[in-house]
Amino acid sequence: MAKYGLGKGLGALLNIDEENYKNQLIEMDIDKIQRDPRQPRKEFSKEELDELAESIREKGIIQPILVRKTGETYSIVAGERRFRAAKQEKLKTVPVIVKEFTEREVLEISLIENIQRKDLNPIEQAEAYKRLCDEFGATQEQIAKSLGKSRPVVTNKLRLLTLSERILSYLRRGKISEGHARLLLSIHEDLRDDLAQQAADNELSVRELEKLIKKVQKEPKNNEQIENDEEFIKVENKLQKKLATKVTITRSIKKGKITIEYYSLEGLNRIIDILSK
Repeated sequence: MAKYGLGKGLGALLNIDEENYKNQLIEMDIDKIQRDPRQPRKEFSKEELDELAESIREKGIIQPILVRKTGETYSIVAGERRFRAAKQEKLKTVPVIVKEFTEREVLEISLIENIQRKDLNPIEQAEAYKRLCDEFGATQEQIAKSLGKSRPVVTNKLRLLTLSERILSYLRRGKISEGHARLLLSIHEDLRDDLAQQAADNELSVRELEKLIKKVQKEPKNNEQIENDEEFIKVENKLQKKLATKVTITRSIKKGKITIEYYSLEGLNRIIDILSK
């Protein structure tokens, strides 16, 4: 018989009394449980699942799966990795605790559970933060407070989403690290994809990428390019000062685009107000 436990800090997070929570435990038919397609974690290591499945085979499920009722079935709030490993072991039932949660609470709990275990890659974290901003109107300050992080940490995570899909793909697959991505954010958009590919293909360290960036930026330009670059930089700086946010101008020979970044609905509304005047 497995000895169940809530896990560090989980009881306080979920408002479940550590002394009496066993009264809320039930064994549920695993076929009644469904994964939440909107949960932050998208990638699951086969090796980790195999290890957990072996542990379940020997000791059972130590920590119950947290679920909420959704129609005729139950949706996972916390514990999808345990659920997947249990399915892999072909278990018929699993221990669960059933509670009611709002959509925002579900996202916050999933975030905290995964971040505490360092299960989310940087993009999964950033996308979850963005959902809290866009769908629930949370400010960066509120997100930082609820997750026990500083506001700059949340801001920097959100900035990752302004990178190209190609670079985000490298990040998701672990080809480059968050440190590489932050370096790429510091350079002009035109240079990012090529340098990201070099970092991924050659397995460059962050320090090696930094040296490569300095080398590329030192390459001489003709006078026309320099004058043109300076003009666009002036416009970027003027817009950034006016809107109090990062603005990037990307151009080719005949056309271009202006990218204005925002990190919450509050920030977007502020920018819209400025542009409407």
